[in-house]
Amino acid sequence: MKGGVRALLPKKRFEHRNVVQTAHADGTIRIWDAGHGDELENDTMLQVDVARAVGRHDGVETTVMSLAGATGELAAGLRSGEVVVWRWGHNKSTQEPPPPGPNKSRALTSITDRKDPQLSAGLMPFTLYNAENGPATAVKVSDVGFIAAAFEGGSLIVIDLRGPAVILDVGVKDFAKSDKKSSFRRSAGQTTSKNEWVTALEFSVSILYFFLHCPKHDIMVEILFGLKCTMFTGVDLLL
Repeated sequence: MKGGVRALLPKKRFEHRNVVQTAHADGTIRIWDAGHGDELENDTMLQVDVARAVGRHDGVETTVMSLAGATGELAAGLRSGEVVVWRWGHNKSTQEPPPPGPNKSRALTSITDRKDPQLSAGLMPFTLYNAENGPATAVKVSDVGFIAAAFEGGSLIVIDLRGPAVILDVGVKDFAKSDKKSSFRRSAGQTTSKNEWVTALEFSVSILYFFLHCPKHDIMVEILFGLKCTMFTGVDLLL
């Protein structure tokens, strides 16, 4: 028999899905299955409550998001300088949790007790990092349990979710190279350099790439995952 249209086979569990992630002014993040072809494999919407996870209702604007479908982990960076992590799981408690305590400064805070009692299964609050270094400018979740996040103040962190623990905390200004040669004399028109920050993050098998936003140009830097930083200028930095 000739002709006809090839049937669309359902995707296997290990195949990547096309999803849509949206952040809303009411402090929620919603995730939809965009489907493949003209069919939706799952029409259920996932939603997380950023306000509940951070423990307040103001200052919960989301600036960046990243989802790892293979591990069921979601990370969101906020304008307030926090990174919130959710992990797929189940909620056995139906009681309202106690009032949330304060979030730690420049450290990880466990937020597993901030689950919605009406949610039995879904993305549950897991951990939170408060960088206190300006709005989050980039975040990336790997498929093997690592999260990289960057902030406008110039810091870059890598979180190992197996602990969880912060295994890398550096300032990206050390990677940027000035356009002009250094001099002991400063001209009258010379101004101080602006802050530099990461604008994009991407994991590979063993190397983390990120783009460094500079006042006049962008630089791409690679970190041999916590061991060596290599710039395109050929300078190697040991961490």
